[in-house]
Amino acid sequence: MPLSDETTSVNGRNNSSDQISERLPSFPLLLQQFHLTCDSIRELAGQLKPHVANLDQDMLDKDLGKIVKQVGVGPKVMLRVLQSLRKTDRHGNVALHLTVDNLQSVLGDDTDTFFLLIPRVRGALSQRRGGLLNSSLLTSLVGGVEVLIAGVASQHFSLHPGDLHGEAKEFSLSDLEVFDTIADARETLIARRVDALMREGFDDWSAWFQKRGGLGFEQYVSNLDAVREIFQRRHIVVHNAGRVSQQYVAHVKDGDKLSIGEPLQVDETYLLAAADMLEILGTLLCVSAWAKWNKSEADLAMTQLANRVYDFVEAGNWFVVRQIASRSKNLGGREATQLTLWCNEQLAIKRTDGVAAIANAIRDWDTGALSRRFQFAQACLGDDLDTAYEIAAHWLAEDSRNATTGVTEWPMCQEFREDSRFASLDLDRMVPEGERQSPKTSGGAEQE
Repeated sequence: MPLSDETTSVNGRNNSSDQISERLPSFPLLLQQFHLTCDSIRELAGQLKPHVANLDQDMLDKDLGKIVKQVGVGPKVMLRVLQSLRKTDRHGNVALHLTVDNLQSVLGDDTDTFFLLIPRVRGALSQRRGGLLNSSLLTSLVGGVEVLIAGVASQHFSLHPGDLHGEAKEFSLSDLEVFDTIADARETLIARRVDALMREGFDDWSAWFQKRGGLGFEQYVSNLDAVREIFQRRHIVVHNAGRVSQQYVAHVKDGDKLSIGEPLQVDETYLLAAADMLEILGTLLCVSAWAKWNKSEADLAMTQLANRVYDFVEAGNWFVVRQIASRSKNLGGREATQLTLWCNEQLAIKRTDGVAAIANAIRDWDTGALSRRFQFAQACLGDDLDTAYEIAAHWLAEDSRNATTGVTEWPMCQEFREDSRFASLDLDRMVPEGERQSPKTSGGAEQE
């Protein structure tokens, strides 16, 4: 079928970019899918850990039992050896250096038995499923970030079709014959450009985004070297059996301190830290691009960001709250949304460093012209409970539904709810629990 321009509207405006944009994953969908990936990985790591540990222990007991019998030690020594091999480090993992120390203490001068056991024990420990699970989840996590980056890049070309133009011929005549419309050709060209970008490296992606609105990765994370290492760790997991490669040494800070071929484990602590750092990078990159490239939706983008921050407030993940909120000040959005993010940043500082760390900022915050909810938030953040209860009385009388949600649900009001005066508020009489609004939609200081 010949290529036709079916994308021109009756008023003469070319709508091919609009049609392409509708086919590509939208910014809200990209964020939703990315956050679902991050949440699922955290949940799987937590939920599967005890099951995997039980499987590992059962298999390890069988393997070690066979090994000890093969070596030929007596039953009493065998029991002591097995007990020593079950000792774990502070993360609950059977560590080889602990195993060596334990074996030496049990076997004493019996060096022949010791050197017979060590290589067999090393082999048994290398088969543990926990490392395999964490490595697999790390691969999925980094893959999720790459999907997000590719999606954001696709949105750029859709919203800025002029960037698709180049001096080189993009399609042959035979290529054009397979497209029904110009929009189809442009969609294919976007896919080619994005595929080419994704075949490059982490630093190349950052440079590409920096040239398109100043969205380089270094502004979104506190330790870009650590994020770069996560991508390189995933690479050696997939391509080098989890062992240090020449590429890893070349691209990772202090990588030259490691030996080529040295194994690098992915434990739960590393996996969850990686999830937090990549969550921060991916969320801020997507929201920044959304707000900057599609200014008419900047308020929506910032509301989505504030909602996500609130998820981490509820989870008590103060590192992520603090990192995202502190880096979102220049992204635009409504004043109330920016104040919401600032409040949650102050709460994160308070929970990690104590109320004294935010005392000056809270004292200097002028809420005189703001709504009750922000005046109430100021009092709660500063632990000024007398003022908080005075404001709460007025707020409940003026706007019982939103006020009830605030005083009962907001994490920043923990000290307020722990005060003996809280029981006298009789909140169920004002707004029954089943009729209260979600903190994300109530218009509260936690989320406007």
